[in-house]
Amino acid sequence: MIICSVCVDSCIGGYISFYSKQPPALISALHKASHVVNGIKMVNWYMFFAGVDAGYGFFAPNVSSGFILEFKTCDSTGAPAHLRWLPDFTHQESYIRYSSLIDAFQDKLIAEDKLSEKQHLNLRRLNAIMRSIATSMLAADESTDKIEAAVYLYHFPSLEMFRLSDKEPSLLFIDQLIISAK
Repeated sequence: MIICSVCVDSCIGGYISFYSKQPPALISALHKASHVVNGIKMVNWYMFFAGVDAGYGFFAPNVSSGFILEFKTCDSTGAPAHLRWLPDFTHQESYIRYSSLIDAFQDKLIAEDKLSEKQHLNLRRLNAIMRSIATSMLAADESTDKIEAAVYLYHFPSLEMFRLSDKEPSLLFIDQLIISAK
């Protein structure tokens, strides 16, 4: 029931935000009902941490590009030591949860002054997760003085640009946190 509610909310919400249209009354009522279920605090936390609120964008017309996290470790002189795109995990489940989590970074694309209270809370969670991953990387490597954790969004060329030879995706910088060992 939770997953169905999340799918309905994601699909209708994506349609409304993409087309900037108000849906018919029946669809609007369905959207409000899904918000009631998804708005329950325990359900909302479960959706976020289990990743069930991410990855259902394919039901909506505005399928998003993928996000990636980059972790740049720096030594005490500030020189980059290593560039990592994925933390070390000890369990297969961690990889699955991490891949589900990445889609949650969609909230970082909304202008700060237009965020709802729930979106502000999600941004704080995302920053806490980035900080937690970077902190565990710092603890695992004594030669690292700081880690620059950055979020990027893949930007794929349009069909027109693809025809004109721009075939490679690029990375669009979204946000960055710097975590020091001290």
